[in-house]
Amino acid sequence: PRFLGAFGRIRMSLLLSSWYLSSGILATFFLFLFELHPLLTLSEAFFISIPIGLISNSLVSFLFSGFVTGTISTTSVVFSAAFFSFIGYWYARPAIEKLRQEFLQYLSPKHVSSLALSSRVLASILIVSLIYFSFFFSHLMQEDGQLVLTANSLFHDLNFDMSVINSFRFGPNREFRPWDLESPVLGGERIGYPIIPNYHAATLCFAGLDLRSSLSIPSLLLALSFTGLLYLFNLRLTGSIWASAASVPLFLFSGGLGFPIAAVLGQFDVTNDYVSRLADDGRRIHWMSMTQDVLVTQRGALYGLPALLAALILLLCGYTLNNNNSHSRKKLLGIAGLVGGLLALVQPQSYVALFLIPFGMFLAETDVWLMDSAVFFQWVG
Repeated sequence: PRFLGAFGRIRMSLLLSSWYLSSGILATFFLFLFELHPLLTLSEAFFISIPIGLISNSLVSFLFSGFVTGTISTTSVVFSAAFFSFIGYWYARPAIEKLRQEFLQYLSPKHVSSLALSSRVLASILIVSLIYFSFFFSHLMQEDGQLVLTANSLFHDLNFDMSVINSFRFGPNREFRPWDLESPVLGGERIGYPIIPNYHAATLCFAGLDLRSSLSIPSLLLALSFTGLLYLFNLRLTGSIWASAASVPLFLFSGGLGFPIAAVLGQFDVTNDYVSRLADDGRRIHWMSMTQDVLVTQRGALYGLPALLAALILLLCGYTLNNNNSHSRKKLLGIAGLVGGLLALVQPQSYVALFLIPFGMFLAETDVWLMDSAVFFQWVG
């Protein structure tokens, strides 16, 4: 009976956490598919739905806990999952029917050949990134006897992030109101830090996952989303499949020779920093690595960067439409603004970046919005 009880708890935790993670992603995917396809490609809608779905899921749970129950619990996880399941159910059937009808129109040999090439390149990128992001499991809270090893994550934000997560699990923020969250490191002071990424990890703990899985599983999903969106954003920007494919390793593997060395030697030792350790005799050189110094170690960036790329793809898609007053353009710019608003809850740097880039696009359209005030107010919105 004791074994069966433990097995039942494990199975229930896996079901609840899977439901919680997938409900937001699928609801966002079907929503974007119904509202924005074919303006957005199927791949863009899928990869955009991962960061937006996870952030939105966490936000709904946070608001329910803060305003309704006053405490974080499994109830808030179930409510958020049920809420997005309803949205997903509402949009799933019309979205799939729309996709089925359009699929029959795009079966020309030229379109199928182009789609196959793009799919192969994207699949290759995701396979490479899946191998590369094994860092999330080898460099994040790996247990070794009585030790917990974190590689260079220890020297970035992991300590603070774990303090915020545990403040929701065991500490002063177990019972909270959204306007009154206490800092876990400055007793009695309000926290002035975007807490949605760490709150999301805390909710997964209440869903039944351990802390390491609560950090690693969303991290892997977001990292894969970031890789796919990086490729798709550059594909829209350049129109070249090969230039877009080259942009991914140039961006992710810049800043050091650590990963190629680790891959060749087959050594993913958590005690080594492969970005700066070049030889066994102690020679070191440290150039900032996007993956090991940002995505693995900075949870805000892990949530913020794919959401930033999602907003930029929506913005670029709306910006390049010929009809400035079309309903589609207004919809794309409006949703880009909503996605941009979520960035303030996860990473202020991405939020600021999203303001600077559209501001340049806004100035480039000066002649248009001077002639048409509706375009001006679209940009302001």
